[in-house]
Amino acid sequence: MRGDKTTNGDHMNESTFRKSSYTVVIPLPASAGGVSYLVCNPLYGNASLMSGEELEVLSRFPTDSDVDNDAVVSQLKDEGYITTLTEEEEKELMNKRYEDQKKPQNPRTAIIVTYQCNFRCTYCWADHLFVPDTMRVVIDEKTVDAALKTMTQIPALESVEGMSFYGGEPFLPSTRSIVTYILERGSERDFSFHANTNGYYLKEFVPLFSEYAVDGLGVTLDGCQHVHDARRKRSDGGGTFFKIVEGIDDALDSGIPIGVRINVDAQNIGELLTFRDWVTEHGWVNRKNISFTCTPVLPGKDTTPPGLLTYSEMAERIVALRKESPSLFKVMHYAWEYFVEGYLSQTILQGTELQPRPFYCSAHFQTFSFDPFGDIYCCPRAVGDRTFSVGQFIPELKFNEKFEDWMNRDVLSIPRCRTCDVALMCGGGCAYEAYLQSGTLFEGYCEKYRAFLEYGAPLFVGQRM
Repeated sequence: MRGDKTTNGDHMNESTFRKSSYTVVIPLPASAGGVSYLVCNPLYGNASLMSGEELEVLSRFPTDSDVDNDAVVSQLKDEGYITTLTEEEEKELMNKRYEDQKKPQNPRTAIIVTYQCNFRCTYCWADHLFVPDTMRVVIDEKTVDAALKTMTQIPALESVEGMSFYGGEPFLPSTRSIVTYILERGSERDFSFHANTNGYYLKEFVPLFSEYAVDGLGVTLDGCQHVHDARRKRSDGGGTFFKIVEGIDDALDSGIPIGVRINVDAQNIGELLTFRDWVTEHGWVNRKNISFTCTPVLPGKDTTPPGLLTYSEMAERIVALRKESPSLFKVMHYAWEYFVEGYLSQTILQGTELQPRPFYCSAHFQTFSFDPFGDIYCCPRAVGDRTFSVGQFIPELKFNEKFEDWMNRDVLSIPRCRTCDVALMCGGGCAYEAYLQSGTLFEGYCEKYRAFLEYGAPLFVGQRM
């Protein structure tokens, strides 16, 4: 399981060894293949499975003269858990790796086409936007041009190659002309395009998308027809399932990749097996360019959806479902954490290098969304709420003090994180959820990563055994 990186400096021939200051020990249940511990070191990029005996060798080193297991000690040295670097040298090395993680790597930008939506989902976390002054507006060409100009003025977007459509619902009859304009102008810059859409008008937009470099669409289906239509209704109360399915089929036929998202809570988690069977019968399991991801329904501003499960409650239910039907998650993956190379989940499953994680997501260094009112946002969940606007791009680019808050939120700026062993793997948790819970960005949000460590990590370890 070890990552590809071992950076123990040029001191391997020196005689003074010590335990690395950045080693993290995560206990695993006995059922995880008989392995007792997951030992990680984000400084040197490794994660290892260790027995209790091997961990004891590490914990006793170097003060106990009885430590004489040369083979284990040698392996611990190779993987960076025992190092010749001093505490100060390790800190300097971590600072360098930490800063490297803050450099834009794959920046993306988004145009918020409108805050209009033709759905009224039972668990909507953005229903505070359903007011006339907000809902009536569709972005115009002048505002799109201003957004495109602003992108060239933000250093983090210097190498941006992709643009997303976002909302509200970006693809409506009322938005078709401006969506065409955005595709045309973005293509002049060789952008590729992505979108999150409810999929209701997808069929009508597929011919347009086929003319441009649309590299993927995210579409939500919450289960089979009777389940989905009870949750994701049109604003007039009508069903949406079959029209979305038709649009997905057309998109796949046109070579457009589709990521199907299943928003899960207590009301539909028991229907996932039935939905898996439907997906199989419909033929999607055997098609290229389609994937399925289960994600928890999340609370919004002043909103607690019916059937909401905490991350731990959801994790318990997912584990139980996995025992009942292991094949389910070969079709539909559960989003334990961001599946990004360098994060612990990928290190466990694929052996990739474990990276230090200064912040939770790209909202803190390389993601910017531009809305119809001239506001700029870093977090997709926060768009439309000017509490979270980090600046304006009309009449010219001007960031506010909230921009500094978003850019400076990391595990060093959050008091709780500075004393947490797993902070450099968690990244402090979601800033938006932290704000909803505590009223400040500078608080950690721990629930999701705790659930991952308690329930998800042991599952992934079991897959590797």
